[in-house]
Amino acid sequence: MTDDDMKELADLVYSYARLLDEERFKEWLDLFTDDCFYGVQLYEHFSGGLGFYLNGGEGKDSLRRRIEAYEGVAFPKTLHMLSNLRVELPEQDKSVTASYFAVYRNGALCFVGQYRHELVRKDGRWRIHSVVAVLDGAPVEDVIAIPI
Repeated sequence: MTDDDMKELADLVYSYARLLDEERFKEWLDLFTDDCFYGVQLYEHFSGGLGFYLNGGEGKDSLRRRIEAYEGVAFPKTLHMLSNLRVELPEQDKSVTASYFAVYRNGALCFVGQYRHELVRKDGRWRIHSVVAVLDGAPVEDVIAIPI
């Protein structure tokens, strides 16, 4: 793995969070492959190897419909804080990352947990093939309405 790969992969994970914070949802969606998977899981389901997702797991079309349905809705101010980013490159054009996150909405801590990103290089550009947000603790009501 080159230094350029490491920087590009880290930038992709940070862009995922920054674009959500800036409510640039269409650009956020462009980070994903067409056959992507997005899921939110409780830690006990993730650690137990259970396939239970709070949102049922979504593909790109479902994420696009959700973004379009909420277009024009005033969302709470969101701030993602990421740390402990670990990048692995098991194959030349595939990578797995793990990082911790804390999500604040209107200044209040709402979520803490881990992101698990599976990234692929397509047409010379790294994209998100899969992301699972693994929540530590109880979710709040807007988990499904606003991507985390």
